[in-house]
Amino acid sequence: MNEHQEVDKLIKSQLEEQDHSAWTSYWTEITESYGDFLPSTGDGSIWDAVFNFDEGVWGWVQGLISYTMVQITDHLHLIFWLILLLLLSSFIHVIEQSFNGSNVAAVSPLILMGLVLITITSSIQLFLEVIFESLQVTASFLNGLLPLYIASITLSGGPATSAASFPILLAMVYVITALMKSVIVPLFIFSIFFDQLNCLTDRYSMGKVAALCRQTGLWILGVTAVASVSILSIQTSAAAAADGVAAKSVKTLAGTMLPFVGKVVSDTADLVMTSSMLAKNMIGAAGGFILMLLILFPAIKMLVIAVMYRLAAVVMEPVAGSRLTEAVDAASKGMFHLAAALLLTSCIFFISIIVVMFISNIPIMIR
Repeated sequence: MNEHQEVDKLIKSQLEEQDHSAWTSYWTEITESYGDFLPSTGDGSIWDAVFNFDEGVWGWVQGLISYTMVQITDHLHLIFWLILLLLLSSFIHVIEQSFNGSNVAAVSPLILMGLVLITITSSIQLFLEVIFESLQVTASFLNGLLPLYIASITLSGGPATSAASFPILLAMVYVITALMKSVIVPLFIFSIFFDQLNCLTDRYSMGKVAALCRQTGLWILGVTAVASVSILSIQTSAAAAADGVAAKSVKTLAGTMLPFVGKVVSDTADLVMTSSMLAKNMIGAAGGFILMLLILFPAIKMLVIAVMYRLAAVVMEPVAGSRLTEAVDAASKGMFHLAAALLLTSCIFFISIIVVMFISNIPIMIR
């Protein structure tokens, strides 16, 4: 029991010696923005929230459900507006037989299509704002977390692991963020644009072009995820094995070469390394936890809007005009892809942090 208390004291002292404000400040921003949907976290620190997470799992679930319901309430007008436009198109479709051959029958659907496209454009603009802001916040957060996280790996006896993982993690942040902003998100936007053009006229078919844009964006995102995580895992594993062998050699030499005090020195070194490893794991778990929350709430907002569009298309499909229904359904498809891309990006960063956290424990196991 005394040994566990000593380890806890060492962990706390190591965490207090380092300045974590560069990335723990994002936890303060999360609690200020979404505090009504978060369970009580004791003293309000990220450390208490992470290590008491199991005690309040239902509280986190309730908070996410409450936030989802609030987003549904805030955007309920959207589905009513879409259904109203689709009902008008259905009504015009019924009475247009009386104006057969006149310009009224041709102009009225175009006006409604224009209103639908304006609504879709405003929603896409909101999506872009949420995505770019989330990517910027995520990149800033990781730039504040990674130096301290890598330093904690070095202090826990993994200099080779930290040297191998830091440039890869840093490159992942910049490359994936740049790909999302300049390639993947524009491809999904183009797919929505071509789908809308395909719904406007039967003369020019753009469905294949829209599908190509979607597939290209998904392939780029998937290949980037697999390649980055694979390279990180392979490079970090080899470096962690080297750290473990080096630490084992130093411990053996200290125990045999130093008379009388060699055993005490090696045991003390083990205690310090173990506490450093636990502190490092605590930083990694807290960083991954904050990272998921930074993306989860914006992603829920995006998914709620996408579901609104899908429900409007499903409900009005039997009675509304086929072009308007297809336009709304195509927009919802593109919105789901945008939300999924943001979630997958955060998952790549989260998995990378967790992979490094577990692989950096290999030297302790070898010792």
